[in-house]
Amino acid sequence: MLYEVVSSFNGDLEDEETMSPLIKAEFSVLRDVFNLSPESDDCVRKVAAKLLNLYCTGRLGHYTLDLAPSYKRDNLS
Repeated sequence: MLYEVVSSFNGDLEDEETMSPLIKAEFSVLRDVFNLSPESDDCVRKVAAKLLNLYCTGRLGHYTLDLAPSYKRDNLS
């Protein structure tokens, strides 16, 4: 299910505005997989917590979380 959502995305992965619908669609699929109510106020937090738990317990197989890019302070100004 998640593969279908990701593989059908035709937008630019570098553009935040075109990524927003993809992220929403991914969370929607994950919400259904984790049997969470769509009316829940903290649905995104619950999905994130469940994914983090799966990652920490090694249940995601060989997948890993991407590291956030590190920036030097000189580049931020």
